[in-house]
Parts: sequence; structure tokens; C-alpha cells
Amino acid sequence: MISPRKPIPLLLRPLIALSEKIAGKRLDPARILSRTPRIALVSGLVETGIERAARRLDKRTAALVRIQASLSVNCPFCIDMNLADPAAAGVSRTEVEALRLSQPETQESFGEQELLLLRYVAALSETPLDIAPELVIDMEKTWGADGIVRIAALAAKVNYWARLIQGLGIPPGGYLTSWELPGDPE
Repeated sequence: MISPRKPIPLLLRPLIALSEKIAGKRLDPARILSRTPRIALVSGLVETGIERAARRLDKRTAALVRIQASLSVNCPFCIDMNLADPAAAGVSRTEVEALRLSQPETQESFGEQELLLLRYVAALSETPLDIAPELVIDMEKTWGADGIVRIAALAAKVNYWARLIQGLGIPPGGYLTSWELPGDPE
């Protein structure tokens, strides 16, 4: 893993401290990005802007986007962070397991709208990128133009962090200790 810059630039210290307070953990990606303050600031702005826009999605939808994107790109750090407490967003252990096995259609709890969402996010996370125009049309019909922008941006954000974090060799942050996930939602 690349080591953080020492000392962390003065301008970034409060921003990293706030990010770590929100996350409840030390954030090695933020500390490592402090080596290049402009990249750290832009990454923070993207993170903040997309997360603010994602608040317009319901918690379950946003969690499904984050989980599906994390699993699709197979990013250990992202999986660790985004699967730390899926039950808080109404995503069950069996639903996560179906996503992990790339078999969401086996879960009756996923409705047609969510299955479409999951297909779309998986397509956005594949390499090479090849999204069928019909999928975009179906997403816009189902989620609306504003909704699809929020969903695409949130999935792209997870993809950005996944590639950056893996490229810097950053290990999982210790949010999730195993696939034995905390309690299922009712």
C-alpha cells in the first residue's frame, strides 16, 4: 500500500477528520490522496456531491446500487465498506448473498424495478463497458431522468473509488469482518 503523506497538508486535515468521523474509521484512501491535494479535494467534492444527490433515492435503492457496484468490480475495500450494515437500509442477508452469487433473480424479494436497477448497475460496472440502449430506456421509464442520473452517478462513484483504491493497493478498512452479516431487516 502507498503510504500517506506526512504531514497531511493543513487544508486537508479538517476534511479528512470530518470524513473519518462520518465513516467511523480511519480512511486510508483519503490519507493517501493527501499526497496530491488537488486530487484529494476533487475526489472529496465528487464524493460529497454524489452522496448529496443520492439522498434523493430511498436508502434501500442507494444501498443496492453501492452493493451491486462493489460486488461487480470485486473491490475488497468497497465490499467491506458497503456491506458493513445492509440491514440498516433494508437489504437482507439472503439478498446480499444472491447478489454476491450474481443471482438476484432467485430472490422473490427483488421486484422487477429492483432487478432492472441491479442489471443496470452491473452493466455500468463491467469491463468492457457495453450498455444496451434498451436498458437505458427502461431505466429512464422506470426511474425517471433525474433518478437514472443519480443512480448512474452513484454507481460510477463506487467504480471510481474501486479502481483508485485497488490501484493504490489499499486493503479493506475493517468495516465488515466476515460474510456473516448483521441481522436481517424484518
